[in-house]
Parts: sequence; structure tokens; C-alpha cells
Amino acid sequence: MTFKEALKAEVGDILFSAFTSSNYKENDQVILVERARDVNGMENDTGGWFYHIEKKETYGGNIQDFRYEAVK
Repeated sequence: MTFKEALKAEVGDILFSAFTSSNYKENDQVILVERARDVNGMENDTGGWFYHIEKKETYGGNIQDFRYEAVK
């Protein structure tokens, strides 16, 4: 997602992983559970915590690494 979209994301939004990483496979579904803006002293930081619905675990990451709809 774009930087501007990430700034508008809210707690409770359902997001989908944009690519495969150590914690997610592409299109894995997560819920944004906490915005962690300003954690690095940056006014427009797009960090957050995500609840992985399938694994039932939370992970920190960047909201920009997700999107609102899964690619079909």
C-alpha cells in the first residue's frame, strides 16, 4: 500500500500481506491491532502490530507491507 494509505489505516482494519517473508506468506490475512507511529522518532512512521488470523500470533511490521484486498 502507499505511504498515504498506510497513514490512514486504522486499528481493526483487515489487511493482506503483499509478499512472502519470514512471518507471512503472500495474501495472508492479518488485523491491524496497534499503530506504532513515532516509535522511531519519525512523525510519519507507518509501523504497527498485526494479528495473524491463521497463526493466532502478533508480529510487528510496516503497514506499507500490506494491502486492503487480496489479489485473486
